[in-house]
Amino acid sequence: MAAARLTFQKAPIDALSTGVSRRRLRNVTGQFDFLGSRPDRSSRREDNGVNGLSVRLFGIPSVHRSGRETKRIPAKSLELFCFLLVHHRRRYSRELLSDFLWPDETGTLSKRYLRQALWKLNAVLNPASDSMGKELVDNSSPGWLQINSHAVAWTDVREFDQAYSGLLTNVGERLSDSDGRALENAVGLYRGDLLAGWPQEWCLPERTRFEQAYLMMLEQLVAWCRVRQLYLKGVGYGETALRYDPARESTHRQLMGLHHEVGNRGEAVRQFHLCADVLSREFGVRPSAQTRELYEQILRDEAPPTRTVAMPLVRREPEAVPALHARLDEIQASLQRLMALFDLDPRNVG
Repeated sequence: MAAARLTFQKAPIDALSTGVSRRRLRNVTGQFDFLGSRPDRSSRREDNGVNGLSVRLFGIPSVHRSGRETKRIPAKSLELFCFLLVHHRRRYSRELLSDFLWPDETGTLSKRYLRQALWKLNAVLNPASDSMGKELVDNSSPGWLQINSHAVAWTDVREFDQAYSGLLTNVGERLSDSDGRALENAVGLYRGDLLAGWPQEWCLPERTRFEQAYLMMLEQLVAWCRVRQLYLKGVGYGETALRYDPARESTHRQLMGLHHEVGNRGEAVRQFHLCADVLSREFGVRPSAQTRELYEQILRDEAPPTRTVAMPLVRREPEAVPALHARLDEIQASLQRLMALFDLDPRNVG
């Protein structure tokens, strides 16, 4: 049965993009950092929780229990575990999960394999429990399964997903210092493709959506660095994004602006030509009008566009409101004249 048959109960819709990116240069073993490697602050949360379980799904997947890596998880149990972790917000039908993971088996046999996979998963990762998968996987709703978020202390995809969801309410220029640092920690979690090397079809769209989220985070960090005049750091984030998607025109524009702003007009011009070359080679198109306009500004050595900074919100009365109030006053006066004409008592009206 194809993966498209999977359905889920009502749950928050993933905010992550599912657009397809083109990429030639890959970095599947780790994130390129222009300024050198950064300490991984995310690990401080990995050993908390019921079972002390921490799971990394970016790059080569790994599961640690109480600080030690666990490598004895059967293949299908691991696939089920990772699938539920990636879709941690969703609850799936047992029947559809069994058909999805064992499409070549009959319904009765595939359901038995699912029960066995749950039992083996729980036996390896939660041996203190006598219940079949009830600790790691929530099956309190008859016929439905969902990862038990309280049983898994930490996962990189969950941390990454939460950081991206928070980004949707703000933009790079308006991020606070603490927001920017949180975003830096989040992009540090992305150590390569989701479940690198796994050939399962369901992994492909998930890889794409996480990669697109990663690239958007990097662009927001470039904007955040530009406002704070952290130009070298911003260039590093931009170049990292282009290593994953060399044809990402919006990132090329950001780098053109950064180089021009610090007086490296030659680098800004070179960045434009890099952008034009890759767009022509990959898609047979020219840079957009917005990119060409920025290029012309750089050639004229005009000042870069004014940066957008966070401004306090001031509640202002719309211009139409005073006119509306005046019109209401006129209507009220007309009513009073009519009532006086017919000798009506306002208390008896209505």
